Amino acid sequence: MFKAVIFDLDGTLVDTLGDLTFAMNEMLRHFGYPERSRKEVETFIGNGQKMFVTRSLPEYARSEENIAVCTEYYAEKYSENIVKYSVPYEGIVDMLENMKKAGIKIAVLSNKSDVHVQKIIKTLFGEDFFDAALGAGRFAVKPAPESVLYTAETLGVKPSEIAFVGDSDVDIKTGHNAGMYSVGVSWGYRGREVLSSAGADKIADNVSELREILA
Repeated sequence: MFKAVIFDLDGTLVDTLGDLTFAMNEMLRHFGYPERSRKEVETFIGNGQKMFVTRSLPEYARSEENIAVCTEYYAEKYSENIVKYSVPYEGIVDMLENMKKAGIKIAVLSNKSDVHVQKIIKTLFGEDFFDAALGAGRFAVKPAPESVLYTAETLGVKPSEIAFVGDSDVDIKTGHNAGMYSVGVSWGYRGREVLSSAGADKIADNVSELREILA
């Protein structure tokens, strides 16, 4: 059994696609750019907020100055609508509560900005539900290992005793870069093939399988 598990947020614990799509299209519409479909937005997620905005913009609009302006506006709209549609995936809350009862420490690590991470988990899971939670801002974004190693230190658990769980190749690489056991979940935004190609140690297709892997 692992002593701790660190989870990605979007596409792993919470289905945030509705809010991400809504806020992104609010930004694109405001600046006169073509809107994006949910499927397009799904493929753009990952590597942090700035990259998410960059991918969503038309290629002709991707100057550094314009990206900065658009990212600021997107962040504002997302903050206003951060839990308009977002919900935990079915079975996730029960799984996490059982892990807590078993004495396993649980944490969240996301490339989403830290203020957004804190707001989502407080609203959907409650105050102090996780032993640690960290978003982007202090360290280089995943798959750089600094943020996940800092989280391990906060938990007081060695990296080799931790499983890192996420839905993308970025998450799998993050776990490996930090010397952790990398578990992929196929219900998120990237799918089983991407997770397998990234070298996931295990892949769960549903929450029941994830429970078994982590136990």
